[in-house]
Amino acid sequence: MAMKLTLSLGKRSTFTIGVLLVVLAGPATYGCGPWFDEAVFIPGGAPQTSQSDFASGKLGIVLPTMRRSYLVVGYRYLNGMKLNAQEQRDAIDVWNRNMDPTPVPFNDQHAALDSWLKVRAKVQGASQIQEAEVYAPVVADQPYEVFLNCQDDAFKTAERTLDALGQKYGAASAEVKQWLAAQDQVFANCEGGTRLVPAPLESSDPVLRANRNYQIAAALLYQRRFDEAAAAFEAVSKDTASPWAPYGDYLAGRAILRKATLNTSADGKPDMAGLRAAQQRLEEAAHAPESGALRPAAQRLVNFVRFRTEPEKRVVELEQELLKVEPSPDFKQHLWDYVLLLSQGEQAQDLGDWIKTFYTEQTDEYPMGEPRSSQRDDAKHAQQRWQESHSVAWLIAALALADPKDSDLVELLKAANQVPETSPGYISVRYYALRLMATGKEKDVARKELDSWLKRPEGELAHGTRNLFNDQRQKLSMNLKDFLSHAAEQPAKIGWDAGAGDLAPDSDVGLPERAKKDLDRPFFNDYSAQVLSHHMPLDLLVESARAKTLPVQLRKELVRSTWTRAIVLGKLAVADQLQPVIAELDNPLWKSMEPLRSAKTPEERRFVAALVTLQNPGLSPYVRTGLLRTETLGKIDIYRDNWWCETPNDGSPQFRATPDSDLAAPPQFISEAEVTKSDHEKSRLANAEVAPNFLVAEVLDYAKSHLDDKRVPLALHLAVRSTRYGCTDSETTGWSAKAFRLLHRRYPTSEWAMKTKYYF
Repeated sequence: MAMKLTLSLGKRSTFTIGVLLVVLAGPATYGCGPWFDEAVFIPGGAPQTSQSDFASGKLGIVLPTMRRSYLVVGYRYLNGMKLNAQEQRDAIDVWNRNMDPTPVPFNDQHAALDSWLKVRAKVQGASQIQEAEVYAPVVADQPYEVFLNCQDDAFKTAERTLDALGQKYGAASAEVKQWLAAQDQVFANCEGGTRLVPAPLESSDPVLRANRNYQIAAALLYQRRFDEAAAAFEAVSKDTASPWAPYGDYLAGRAILRKATLNTSADGKPDMAGLRAAQQRLEEAAHAPESGALRPAAQRLVNFVRFRTEPEKRVVELEQELLKVEPSPDFKQHLWDYVLLLSQGEQAQDLGDWIKTFYTEQTDEYPMGEPRSSQRDDAKHAQQRWQESHSVAWLIAALALADPKDSDLVELLKAANQVPETSPGYISVRYYALRLMATGKEKDVARKELDSWLKRPEGELAHGTRNLFNDQRQKLSMNLKDFLSHAAEQPAKIGWDAGAGDLAPDSDVGLPERAKKDLDRPFFNDYSAQVLSHHMPLDLLVESARAKTLPVQLRKELVRSTWTRAIVLGKLAVADQLQPVIAELDNPLWKSMEPLRSAKTPEERRFVAALVTLQNPGLSPYVRTGLLRTETLGKIDIYRDNWWCETPNDGSPQFRATPDSDLAAPPQFISEAEVTKSDHEKSRLANAEVAPNFLVAEVLDYAKSHLDDKRVPLALHLAVRSTRYGCTDSETTGWSAKAFRLLHRRYPTSEWAMKTKYYF
């Protein structure tokens, strides 16, 4: 069976009328790359808990960056309303963008078509059809964007009709073969390019004539001759002898609606006049006395149209439906439609107001939400709504948006203390209350309660929830040991957390073995990496590397970066202090440093230090946020994850800012004198620019007066290599050329000159 796939999706998905552009559920794929896994310590767009836990009311900490579809469900639980088992499954489907009413595996997506082909093949004398197409191009000359032209119901209806005709006229009768030949013509139009319409049937049998008239109308619909199809279906509705008469008006409305949804203007705007005409026809069909079993389907189409024609009314209706104690059977579609309308700027009532006030968009730079200029107004509004409603949802919003200097803070914190542990919002309330206390005058009290949260048994808190509490605790560190004890966190997930592609899988199925292991290993989070790379002077870093507080893999990362920083800063004596720690944690690296330990002059020591660094592309003066380098220390990474780039700024993707934590601020235990020393060292590090420029300069400086040193050709080769695989700037090519020319001019027959064919 031939199948075409699209890369595009309209602004509202539906399963009711067959104009849904194709979206396939499954592993994420990307159009360009390479893309690398990241350690996500705190999912911003999704819950810290699993989707199933969140859907059942185990909310964790409700964050303002969660997708609106999560916030809707969270609001229900925060206001005492639950979801039954089916509604929980529906919510998870929406979170995973699975809007098929009966999800099936990819290979079985067209079971109705396959069944039809098998049934028709049993008709004696039927032609052989090996495959069929169900998708047609939205635009004739653009085959990559398609819509589902022939839906499953069409094939199921054909199968039932064939069975009924076989029972009435005989499976091998001329009537059956005649009908089947016409039906083949109807379905031939599904691909969008064929123009086949069965001829009108001259017969005294009213059932056969009615079947043919229905087939003609369907063929016109699949050919996108919508006005003719609507007229043909209307004629069917007026034929009182036709078994298809009850469907006529409904199908005429579908034809008008399909025309309106497919025939958009050049700027993508829908045909509003056509939509209103479809709405009128479908409302008539939904309320007609003879509509019977078609009434729910017709009403769903009416709702689909009103999504476009009356969004301001529809969003209010949807909110009312979603907040019923017992939501309707259409909960999934209602949730999807409501969220889309909110995202398009439509405003509903209390739920919509809460989401508008609380929600903030997650971005790459601000994974915990973009700062918003209206925060003060939002904070006042949240407090006012909480004072009016005393709901936990509005209390969470008020706490999340409050400033530690707010005059109403005492009242808010008092209310937070009264929320019972049994409340679905309890953890959220405590988190936001503690965040305010930690930045206000109750630091000691906050520190004590945060410690109690972090001491809870393993598994009681999801990793992301625990990390949120730990982030607050880090900022209250009393001394270096205290800070280091909170500097490492286990990821909540390995992958991406792009609000977007913001699925929260219930398991790590499908992850590579390395990623599965990384889920159970601690890493430096954004804040701890920022502090260690930007706010600690070298002597504190040495003390941190010596301490045995950190896990071994992070001590190794820290001692490597501290040694490299000392070398870049020209503090060779400090680098020497780290030799015992390097020997303990990284014996291969320590052995490679033997020439450094035996060097006789400061010039030689600087040269050998540069050579050791060139031989180990994994060395950098900055510790890493999240996952460690994929390649081993001495191996080149082909994607240029080698050495270091320009000094990271506080707002760079490596050290991302969040609205609730100023990453530029050092912990309080670091004294002003140490901050001054750290700032001085940072300015000197900035002069090191990108690694290749610094390393090439070090090698050339030594080579000028030590051309007879047998290590110089190797160092020049490695220096040129660094300009190929390291970070570069506008001056790198010049440095590369200098090293290349010296190598080939002074050592033309050396193996290193032979291996260095180009500069970069």
